[in-house]
Amino acid sequence: MDAAECRSAKWFDIGFNDGVAGSRPMDAFYDYECGKQGVLPDLTAYMTGWQDGKWEYERRVMGSAEE
Repeated sequence: MDAAECRSAKWFDIGFNDGVAGSRPMDAFYDYECGKQGVLPDLTAYMTGWQDGKWEYERRVMGSAEE
């Protein structure tokens, strides 16, 4: 990511997309990549999004009793 991408990133959405894809949290990666550009990512928003995405991923994989 370049500096402009790091500054304009919607960290909740990035986290959600990573979580719903079934990936592990990539907060350290984003922290490193954006840190090289002098930008601090909003890791709280990222992890909140990732957790929501992970729950959605698990719901899709495991199924839902409501469906």
